[in-house]
Amino acid sequence: MNVFEALKLSDLFSLLNAMLGFGAMLAAYNGESILSVSIIILAAISDGIDGMIARRNGPGYLGENLDSLADLVSFGAAPALLVVTSFNMNLGGWILGGFYLICSILRLARYVASEKNDQFFEGLPIPAAGMILAASVLLGTPIVTLPLMLIISILMISSIY
Repeated sequence: MNVFEALKLSDLFSLLNAMLGFGAMLAAYNGESILSVSIIILAAISDGIDGMIARRNGPGYLGENLDSLADLVSFGAAPALLVVTSFNMNLGGWILGGFYLICSILRLARYVASEKNDQFFEGLPIPAAGMILAASVLLGTPIVTLPLMLIISILMISSIY
């Protein structure tokens, strides 16, 4: 299969989502927290457009997996790195960031493996988790962000609908 022939318009927005997530990580690494948060929000917009197009035109062969991989970059890895770099975290922060990332992976794996029901999500959707966590960095205090990161991580893997 030629991967380029398999791409649909919605897949291009998934790829844009991933590129924006990578940009958010670069901004976080360079100490540009506000820019990183802004880029994560743009990634969420791209993710929303991807879903809208996929619902209207039908998903592509790569669609669901491509979307989940992009979401992992933009709403899993990027917010975790943003928190760790914004607050110059020590080993405990790295562990908490890693826990958030693992919960993100588990959330997405469960979503891809589950039967789809457009009425309910099981656990907190990762785009919401990523945007909440990223926005909390703007408050400038780890006293708020770190407990929130733990709570969001647990909510993503919870069985709450």
